[in-house]
Amino acid sequence: MQNHTSLDFFFNELRQRPGLIPVSIDVATNSIQWMDLEKYHFYEGFFHRSVKMFTALKRGDVFTCTTSTDVLLNDNIITDYVYPTAFIFHAGRCGSTLLAKVLARVQDNLIISEPDPLNNIHLLFNQGEFGQSGSEHKTAYRNLILAMARRRVSSHQNVIVKFTSYNIRFFDFIHAVFPDVPAIFLTRDVDQIVKSCKKSRPGWLDSNNPEFVQLLADGADSDIENIVRGFINKAANCPSEALKHVAYNDLTPDNLPSILGLLNVKANDKNMELMKTQFLYDSKKDVNRKVFQPGS
Repeated sequence: MQNHTSLDFFFNELRQRPGLIPVSIDVATNSIQWMDLEKYHFYEGFFHRSVKMFTALKRGDVFTCTTSTDVLLNDNIITDYVYPTAFIFHAGRCGSTLLAKVLARVQDNLIISEPDPLNNIHLLFNQGEFGQSGSEHKTAYRNLILAMARRRVSSHQNVIVKFTSYNIRFFDFIHAVFPDVPAIFLTRDVDQIVKSCKKSRPGWLDSNNPEFVQLLADGADSDIENIVRGFINKAANCPSEALKHVAYNDLTPDNLPSILGLLNVKANDKNMELMKTQFLYDSKKDVNRKVFQPGS
């Protein structure tokens, strides 16, 4: 059984450590791991890579603690946060990692990109955790995002959450929790997405939880093409005023101002040019200098 930190100790540390945020959810033990990420700005394209980089830079000398997931129903965990500026949804292999890293080039923008907690909380909901009350699910989800958006870095003015592709399945729920947060959906030709996924399968598709894969497939078989088409169809059926579509081929430096407009992100000329430099690099590995070609 997981040993949890006492709530008195946890809330004391939460008050003392502005960088203490949820970094993972263990579904088997209904527990959350919290880590003090201090003032580390996330430049990486994925949340787990940021956590790994911070841990490496600190040589493992990081503060962590563990609580029950029930703490998500306690509003005291949301202190001094930046309210979400925008959400990024996508169908997978559509340039979302590049866009996340473009935004992250500027320290005004905190990018929370495909974090484990925002994926695994849906497993808890599916297993009946937090009861059957829709309001409790919404409270837990809201508090989880706001706890991850704590103001760790004074320059952070915007919080942009980039979801793992399958979260488009839960758009109605997410939009109901945050109806005032603008959202975009990045998409691409289905054949190109499927080709990329077959070349390198998404990690979630090889999940050890086949029931969850079926949940994502919305009752269809787990063929990647059917799942991707399901994502795109779901996005197409979302209200246009709530979810704006951005095509992969339009993800270019010249179009960046209009994309930022959809995300409600403002940038001066200096920051705009700084963000555009990210298009010079491979979205997966910054050590590879390669101009992004949206048509490739």
